[in-house]
Amino acid sequence: MTVTKGAQTKDFILNQGFNYVSSFGFTDITIGKLATECNMSRSGLFSHFNSKEQLQVDILMFAEKMFVETVIDPTRSIENSYDKILMLCQLWPNWVRKCSISVNGGCIFMSASFEFDHREGPVRDYLLGAQKRLLKFFENIFKEGQASGVFKKEFSCEQLAFDFYSKYLGYHIYKNFLKDKKSKNYLETSLKSLLTSLKN
Repeated sequence: MTVTKGAQTKDFILNQGFNYVSSFGFTDITIGKLATECNMSRSGLFSHFNSKEQLQVDILMFAEKMFVETVIDPTRSIENSYDKILMLCQLWPNWVRKCSISVNGGCIFMSASFEFDHREGPVRDYLLGAQKRLLKFFENIFKEGQASGVFKKEFSCEQLAFDFYSKYLGYHIYKNFLKDKKSKNYLETSLKSLLTSLKN
């Protein structure tokens, strides 16, 4: 399938936008600032999105695609639910450093969750949908593991998804805000303890 020049240009813009947002956040990005980053005219970049809000949504869509390719897809061929969770635990932390494009900052989903937690609109709507899709993916793995006897049945799948997500959020804060060099060790120890408690 032939990729048009317009599609290539838009992918380049989204790549640059993803990188910018990972370092400075969504509220800081503007059509003008991103045009400068891309060495494009403001009007040229604007023609691909028509609004700052649409630009933000498209960057989130692009980032979710990168996240799925980097973290979710490698686990799909793993049948054992415990091994699948282990793989997720390895791929999720610092996933932006593992994806196929060069990114200098941190997880934009975590930072965007704080920026848009009280802001209504399309950006928050898409972000909320992306996070719910991730939580549902976790819940389904746990349910599959319980059905196959890998995980204990007395645990709530929704609670486990919450626990895993909360641990990653804590890791994100310790690593990027507190600058704690032991944050990865804390996360690995905490996840190992949780997984041990789940297994039959």
